Amino acid sequence: MSAHDLPPTWDGRPVAWHGWDAGPAVLICPPPARECCQFCGSLEPAVHNRGARRVIEGRDRFMPSLYAYRCPTCRRDLVHDMATDETWELEPDDYTTTPTERGAS
Repeated sequence: MSAHDLPPTWDGRPVAWHGWDAGPAVLICPPPARECCQFCGSLEPAVHNRGARRVIEGRDRFMPSLYAYRCPTCRRDLVHDMATDETWELEPDDYTTTPTERGAS
């Protein structure tokens, strides 16, 4: 079990996560096809979380730019970084307070 539910920092900047949400606030008709989890194949809808990165060091100004997706079956997490248009599979060391640079692995 890790100390944090999601990474407390992203590229060395603190992140404020908004909390898990089980579904989109907007209903789409007809609903889009469900995608299966790339790790376990579950068809259960992923839960979502939004993260905002601190934009100015030492200030409480945060810019929303991170979107996390968690499979409710296997609990694996993906985070999409809107600033770089990259998606990352989280690993155990991502949930620590030690800042790491994305793409270093």
